[in-house]
Amino acid sequence: MSKKLGLLLMALLMVLILASCAKTVDQSEVAGYADPAAERMLLAANVDDYAKYMETANDQLKAALPEAKCNETNKLIRDKIGTYVPGSKQIKNAARATQNGQKYMSVQYTAKYTDEP
Repeated sequence: MSKKLGLLLMALLMVLILASCAKTVDQSEVAGYADPAAERMLLAANVDDYAKYMETANDQLKAALPEAKCNETNKLIRDKIGTYVPGSKQIKNAARATQNGQKYMSVQYTAKYTDEP
């Protein structure tokens, strides 16, 4: 259950909607820009630093996740599985998709949390 929650967080952090025609991409192709953004967001979530969390977010994410909701979600995660272990994330997969004429890149990570079994 806790690993699923971690994956859910990453999906939420990226807030990228995939169409059924998504095309996988080489992980090294996206790691250079996705890894630093994901690390910043995960570290910010550990301490409820909303400004840092949203530093690289698009308007869609900012509208979908106001500060109060973000902090509530962070608390739920910390209460269940603890805090993110810095540097522990690894790309699980990455895919490109187009939905409603917009192009998206979805990157899913696995990560370790301090209170995971």
